[in-house]
Amino acid sequence: MRLIRQIALLVLASAASAAAAGAAMRVTFVHPERFSDASFDRGYAWGPDEPALSRLKAHLEALGARHLKPDQTLAIEILDVDLAGRLEWPRGFAGELRALTDIDAPRFVLRYTLHESARQVLSAQETVTDVNFRSRTGAYFRNDRLRHEKALLDDWFRARILERRPPR
Repeated sequence: MRLIRQIALLVLASAASAAAAGAAMRVTFVHPERFSDASFDRGYAWGPDEPALSRLKAHLEALGARHLKPDQTLAIEILDVDLAGRLEWPRGFAGELRALTDIDAPRFVLRYTLHESARQVLSAQETVTDVNFRSRTGAYFRNDRLRHEKALLDDWFRARILERRPPR
């Protein structure tokens, strides 16, 4: 079952990448092995989880494909990821769980550059987080394991890229 899920995620990610190719958007992960917490579960390995990272990348690329104008190019380097919640050690046969508490907000460190007509109009590095992530109603289903992270990236993309609001 896990193999089928991974294959489905790869197909979705490649479809999103193909759709985003016309949007001139590039998302890269810089040293993902050093990320704070980029895994759905630990399994037998510590470190980043390919399905989690590929879904985050596909989500950002879909935002770019949907909202960027034809003369715009956006390059995003993800320098760190800390998913919402924290992994709890297994108890009995339940397996690992990601426990959500108010102090374990999702967090990204991003470096990004936006060009319009080959002219750089925006370039910055910032830490993006939302300490009120549990009190928000989102546009994503409860069973989406990245719903808090996607909502955070949606808000960041709207504020910084579309509306060009500076960080607070």
